[in-house]
Amino acid sequence: MADKLEGRVIVPSNSKGKVQLIVEDKKEKIKVTNTNWNPGSPTMQTEAENYIAQAVKDGIIQASHLKDLQSGAMTTDRLIGLYITIQQRRSK
Repeated sequence: MADKLEGRVIVPSNSKGKVQLIVEDKKEKIKVTNTNWNPGSPTMQTEAENYIAQAVKDGIIQASHLKDLQSGAMTTDRLIGLYITIQQRRSK
């Protein structure tokens, strides 16, 4: 079965113009899910835990963040947000 080509056709009013087919590209939408952080490296996990633990020790963030990281409940976007928050709070 052939794919359908959908769009607009513009027919000129005189013979000097060209017939135009205007097709809008229908981009495939990619659904991004909020997945738990999976560093794929024990060293990366350890370094992330050390970084978060130091921020907890310094009173910059709550200890619950470290617990979530250690238990595997931390999402990637949340970890990035925490990193930004920690950096901003340390720079003040």
